[in-house]
This record gives sequence, structure tokens and C-alpha cells, in this order.
Amino acid sequence: MIDYIKKDYSRTYNIEFISKNDTLFAFGSTLEENNKNYRLGPNLTSKIRSNFELNCTKKIIIHQNEIKYSFCYSDVINFLDKQIKKSEKDVYYINHIGQKENLFNQIKESESIFYCDSFIYDLLMNLPYNAYDKYTKMQIPKIILSDYYSGWSGGSEYFLLDYKNDTIANHEFQRWVR
Repeated sequence: MIDYIKKDYSRTYNIEFISKNDTLFAFGSTLEENNKNYRLGPNLTSKIRSNFELNCTKKIIIHQNEIKYSFCYSDVINFLDKQIKKSEKDVYYINHIGQKENLFNQIKESESIFYCDSFIYDLLMNLPYNAYDKYTKMQIPKIILSDYYSGWSGGSEYFLLDYKNDTIANHEFQRWVR
């Protein structure tokens, strides 16, 4: 994504990226200026999360592609209920209610298989999880979760890492486009 932002903005700006905590900001100046005093729209945030030892008896297990994700049932329900409560007067209210209903429709049994990149991403970003490759039975020790926002679009991506910190899989999806 950084390369894409550089390519797009470099037509108009000299660009410099500055990292603060877990966010990468782009600053620039028009091509004729030397002073980088314009904060450009794109920013990227990135967070590394590690597997947790889940201490709960009831779990929600979601299969997605080759990965099996586990979350404590009560954590997921509490998270969704908080999202619903926070958005009562917001346009996302119906979305959050729909997410919860969809989850309950999908998890009639103890495990489910469904495509839900943005939902999995939100759970991974906010809740303790356990993930492993369901074919090799290898645990996924770390996941890097990143969001990018620019003046024209935004999206998220996550990278699953092995014990050597090599990427073994990634998923990316757009959240919005102008």
C-alpha cells in the first residue's frame, strides 16, 4: 500500500513518511517547494497481535480458508453488544445488529465456515484469539493487522506469520472507495 500511495501522490508531491507509534503519516510539499508542510491524507496503522491461551469453556471457532480462528464466546458477544450500544444513533447500528444475527445463523454448531474478512479482522484487532493452520496443525504465533486510509479509499489487511516471522498468508479487503 505504501508503494501505491507513493506512486499516486508523487505526481503532485515530494513525499516523506513519518512513523509515530503504530501509525505511518505521509507529509509532502508540492514539487516546486522544499518545505514539507502539507500533511497528506493517507495514513497507515499497524498492530502486531500474538496468539492467546484462551481460558473459556465455550468458544466460537471460525474456519476461513486454511486457518481456524478461536475466540471466547462471551468475548465475541460482549464485543458485538458494545458495538451495537455505541452505534444506537449511528448509521452502523443496523450493520452491527446484522453482524450479530449473521454470526448466530452461521454458528449453529460448535464450528462454522464462512467468508467474513472484515468481521474476523475486527475480532482479531479487539479480542484475544487463537489461530492455527487446520491442515498442518501449526499454530499461527503472530498476526500483523494494518489499516490504511487515504483521500480516496480505505481498507485493511492482515498478515499471518510463522515462528520465523515469515509471512505464511495474507488477506486484504477494501472498506470503502470514493
